[in-house]
Amino acid sequence: MKKLLIGTIVNTHGLRGEVKIMPKTHFVKERFAKGSTVFLADKDQWKPLTVTASRMHKNMLIVAFEDICHIDDIERWKGCDIYADAEALAELPEDEIYYHELYDCAVYDEGGNYLGTVVEVIETGAHAVLRIKKEEMSFLLPYVKTFVTRVEKEKKKLTVALVEGIL
Repeated sequence: MKKLLIGTIVNTHGLRGEVKIMPKTHFVKERFAKGSTVFLADKDQWKPLTVTASRMHKNMLIVAFEDICHIDDIERWKGCDIYADAEALAELPEDEIYYHELYDCAVYDEGGNYLGTVVEVIETGAHAVLRIKKEEMSFLLPYVKTFVTRVEKEKKKLTVALVEGIL
């Protein structure tokens, strides 16, 4: 079963076993809905967890899981990634793309010059921001139609319009 990264546990929250998760999906409400199952990458195994509650707080997700009632039960999970089952993905309209599909896309400017590869997708609330890296240089680019002018999913290629000062 293929898994997709949907968040990272960055800290605990309170004493009752809740965690702060940095979401890495644009379907936060669906992925972390009450009753949904997510998977924790714990060492070399997948630990299924059932969400009992979730809410947004300061761009972080606060999540409670079934059978986790105390901070001691989750303290060791700081830094662990949370995944969803890839087979449970809904089909998107043709002009939309999942965040995981953006990772490792080659990025070119409109003149065909290679700018780098997408290494991170950052959700800001308003829109996603792509971190594009080439060798030691990296830059951020908003994932909006103004900048990302063409997306070729099958080729894992993005064409972008650059403005002065972005590089």
